Amino acid sequence: MKTPLHVLIAEDSTSDAELILRELRQSGFAPEWVRVESEGAYVEGLHSGIDIVLSDYQMPQFSGPRALELLNRSGLDIPFIIVSGTIGEDIAVEVMRLGASDYLIKDRLTRLGPAVSHAMDEARLRRERKVVEDSLRASQAMMATAQEIGHFGSWECELTGARELRWSDEMFRIAGYEPGAVAMSEGLFFGLVHPDDREAIREAVALAIREHGAYSIVHRLVRPGGEERIVHEMAHIFYDDAGMPLRMVGTAHDITERRKLELQALRSQRMESIGTLAAGIAHDLNNILAPIMMSVPLLRMEMTAEAREGIIATVEMSAERGAQIVKQVLTFGRGVEGVKCPLQIGKVIQEIVAIMHGTFPKDISVHSKTQPGLWPVIGDATQMHQVLLNLCINARDAMPDGGVLSVNVRNLMMDSSYTNMVPGITAGPHVILEVSDTGSGIPAEIMERIFDPFFTTKSIGQGTGLGLSSVLGIVKNHGGHVNVTSVPGKGTTFQIFLPAAIDTVVAPNHSGPPQCPPSGHGEVILVVDDEESVRGAVRTVLGAYGYRTLQAADGTEALAVFAQNSSSISLVLTDLMMPHMGGVTLVRALHAMKPSLPVIASTGLGKKANLAALREMKIKTVLSKPYNADTLLRAVQEVLHPAAGGPQNTASV
Repeated sequence: MKTPLHVLIAEDSTSDAELILRELRQSGFAPEWVRVESEGAYVEGLHSGIDIVLSDYQMPQFSGPRALELLNRSGLDIPFIIVSGTIGEDIAVEVMRLGASDYLIKDRLTRLGPAVSHAMDEARLRRERKVVEDSLRASQAMMATAQEIGHFGSWECELTGARELRWSDEMFRIAGYEPGAVAMSEGLFFGLVHPDDREAIREAVALAIREHGAYSIVHRLVRPGGEERIVHEMAHIFYDDAGMPLRMVGTAHDITERRKLELQALRSQRMESIGTLAAGIAHDLNNILAPIMMSVPLLRMEMTAEAREGIIATVEMSAERGAQIVKQVLTFGRGVEGVKCPLQIGKVIQEIVAIMHGTFPKDISVHSKTQPGLWPVIGDATQMHQVLLNLCINARDAMPDGGVLSVNVRNLMMDSSYTNMVPGITAGPHVILEVSDTGSGIPAEIMERIFDPFFTTKSIGQGTGLGLSSVLGIVKNHGGHVNVTSVPGKGTTFQIFLPAAIDTVVAPNHSGPPQCPPSGHGEVILVVDDEESVRGAVRTVLGAYGYRTLQAADGTEALAVFAQNSSSISLVLTDLMMPHMGGVTLVRALHAMKPSLPVIASTGLGKKANLAALREMKIKTVLSKPYNADTLLRAVQEVLHPAAGGPQNTASV
């Protein structure tokens, strides 16, 4: 059966056209043809139904090169063969360069059939290749769109030679560049990585190569404008037959917004935890205020110096205890997420146990045990407080009629026999934190759901169901694992497995012998605070140690006082939160008047926006209220005379 063939023949000679058709039939084709000899007729006959164009090179009203040009302009992918009586080699090369599939001499038409078959096969392959390329382009466009929507970038890094690095368009956008705006390299990438995260990335890559494992790390990128983004990178490493690494192919997910939402949820859950302790905190504060209120009237009475000193010591101890409780509540409620450092879990347990002793019902017996020589972990102290407090509150609620709550921590060297049974945990040194109670236990039918967000068995208004979900998220973020066992009617035990950092040294908190606070030499200090009692106390302390003071109740008044006494004022001590004009605005105005003016800020809340503004103005000393006389005097001495020694218990700006 002959092959159908739709042919457009550009030929002025009917006899030559017949010879072409006869040769096509002899070659196994069944041609359906149209012969044209002018440009108009050729254009009219040129359409997508044509399988091939056979054209003479030169005709009275038309030419082969012009026919080829018109075909190329049409955008149709139709094979084009020159069939001419005489054609030089240079002309043949030129028409082939312009896009002709082949050229033939009319007196050698025996090659026409194979030439047409070859041209048709090439056209078919071109069409198939175009379909594949169009599909690939569509797939790439879809992937690029998906990457942009999901903030997923992809990258490839050669691990040999020049270590070439290639990024997808979304990778450039995540890093703060227009796609292709810079020539990406390994050096430029590490320049974008936050300085504190660079070594961790190098170690993660080295570990993945050494163990032929997966590469996964969360780190920060700093965009050219200074904005920080948090990305989660994952990659697969390819090796040669000798086991040497060749290249890494991976993705980077911008999780900045997700991390912000997670932190908001954690803050909400922390506030829920504080709410459950509110009655206990109020009880503890009342116990602190009681001796103060009873001692003050006694100080007005006649008594021996020894008795008076004892009462003063009681008031001082109670005040410091109250300040510590307020500081703990503010620190826990506000949180300082993301700051991981060497941490002793035993210290965290001591602080939480102290809170439980003061706030939990007296019919709950709290016990704790810390193994001597406990290994440190790399962790966020605020989040570790949250994990422990959440578990202890759940234990308390499981024992409405009282019971025993135990918090224990110990070292454990985990081997492969255990890690093979627990996905996601690696062999090596771990610190195991256990929280056990003798309460009602967890029914087997809900055990698998206890870590689900918003799942709770408590009554409406008594819990959001975020407690255990937060615990799991924090522990996983620390590279750890949570295990729970429970027997209904007998109690529950939660085990937190945290990787230990046995080669890390936790900085000790040295406190040397008390020294006499430094005195001044008549320097004038402007004290700005909207609380009259605070101003009075600061004035009394500074006056007793050789300083002179001026006072203002807010920023507006402070500017007026400073304008009248600018030449004599050596230092400004200002609160940050005041009516009319806050401390940050005041400092900006004072520095506009006297750029070199030393300033100490004080605050009871430490809002991040205020602290960031102080950093920009090079204010390094911020006193956290309440502070004692020694802290105040040492801070003043350090700011006025930096070589004399640093202030104690000041907030970091």
